[in-house]
Amino acid sequence: IVAANEAFAQLTGHAREDVIGRNCRFMQGPHTEQDAVRRVVESVRCARQGQVELTNYKADGTAFRNLLSLQPVHDSNGVYRYSIGVLSDAATLDEGGREEVERLRRLLPGRFDAREDAPRLSETALTERPHPHGVAVFEHNPSNGQAGLTRHGGLSKVELLQDCKRCASIILEHGGSLRRLTEYLSDSDAREALELHLRVKAFFALAPNAQRDRVFTDFATLDLGGGSNKSSSAVKDAISEVARKGELALEALTSSVPGFLCSSLADDEVLEQLQDSDCECNGSSMHLLWREYHAASSESKWLCDFARSAQALPVAVSLSDL
Repeated sequence: IVAANEAFAQLTGHAREDVIGRNCRFMQGPHTEQDAVRRVVESVRCARQGQVELTNYKADGTAFRNLLSLQPVHDSNGVYRYSIGVLSDAATLDEGGREEVERLRRLLPGRFDAREDAPRLSETALTERPHPHGVAVFEHNPSNGQAGLTRHGGLSKVELLQDCKRCASIILEHGGSLRRLTEYLSDSDAREALELHLRVKAFFALAPNAQRDRVFTDFATLDLGGGSNKSSSAVKDAISEVARKGELALEALTSSVPGFLCSSLADDEVLEQLQDSDCECNGSSMHLLWREYHAASSESKWLCDFARSAQALPVAVSLSDL
């Protein structure tokens, strides 16, 4: 699961941060019908639209009848990339409610433009949303020593400082901004956190088989537990520990963001990068996406737009990578 909306969390009882990055089989339980599971797997693998009703389980162990509607999504090159799932509690739906769910599924995008200059999803499907306009940026005014206001066309530094973790994530994705942050970091612990985060990021860009093969060698200096135990469960635990340590490294880097943004190294290029990323991936939607998931920039725009649009929907929606 790459993204899930608030309605998904409300329906299943699972917090989004506990869902993203996992296979949806975690909702199966002792009475989940395996024939229904096979039909779901078949539809997803074969890029078929479909609707399956099956027994799933909420976070507290309560069983519910899940009416699952599936929508395949291809890119503009015809490559099958994602599967959208619409989840509903079948016990609460009458015939009209089921028809409404099916109408919603038909409205969901089945294709996205993979070009760099692709139009935004908000221009083509789901909900309309206003694009951010020019906002004043605080800059040092040498004439009076006070913070002055200039038009910059992006977020103000004050607004950026409200979500330093988001800023850190964006900065780490772009070479110019990353070089300036590296130059700014003088503390050895912060530099070690940066190095570890970049290693973890590169690790999770590997295929799953490569991750399993390399986790203990690539992170031999980290305490991943398990000792000499290299069983499948130990490998899985080690990969989870790498993800946790990467997240801790990002949090450590986040504490350096306020000082960096207020320094002369955070020049117009850095601010414009943050501004552009805000247009592509607004702070209200970045946290809806799987942090370790990497996609091309044009695809990231679509992902962020979809996550933001899905957030406004009253039914549970998830987006899964193939």
